[in-house]
Amino acid sequence: MRIHTDEVTCVTTSRSWSVVVSGSKDGSAALWDLNRGVYIRSIWHGDGGESNAVNLVTINESTVRHAISVLSTISNHPQGYIATCSRLKLCLHTINARPMAVLDLTTTPSFSLLVPTITAMAFHEREYSHLGVLAAGGPDGSITLRTWTADGTPEGEKAQWEFVTVRTMKVRMVGRSVTRPPSVTALKFLGESLLHGEETGKAYIWSLPE
Repeated sequence: MRIHTDEVTCVTTSRSWSVVVSGSKDGSAALWDLNRGVYIRSIWHGDGGESNAVNLVTINESTVRHAISVLSTISNHPQGYIATCSRLKLCLHTINARPMAVLDLTTTPSFSLLVPTITAMAFHEREYSHLGVLAAGGPDGSITLRTWTADGTPEGEKAQWEFVTVRTMKVRMVGRSVTRPPSVTALKFLGESLLHGEETGKAYIWSLPE
């Protein structure tokens, strides 16, 4: 399984969709067929380098049929998603690597050239919900919940998807000697709860509203 031209930085798999996604310093995320062990296609963030290196990848395992409304047009179809992240942007693709939404991270308040804006990602996979949610942790102790929508698409044009922030949460600083919130290093949804791990070596659980 060779396709990347530089160091592989992250790998994730989906049993539901039978795919593997690998991220690399070459600026790409490669999609692989898990059953056949063959390369399918790539998602590109740029031509490589530290800013374009794909450091995080995650797959939405849910196979629920989403009802997507775009300018009064309803499509009801099974849909999986792939999220990839570099220092400069967060990208959302379908499970077939079709581009959907891009968030320019340089426009976010927490952007820095020194550290990645996003340090952990996870999809919320609720089989009964039509609202997709992607959680992103940051080096500043923030956890941002985002969804994606095409409701702002001008009439008569092709659907233009964009990320929308649903909620931002902040990790607590614990200890008298602590001067800044700890970086969020891992995220995982478990039912209606969100677990996060941090650079302090501790892990916490959040109860999410319905």
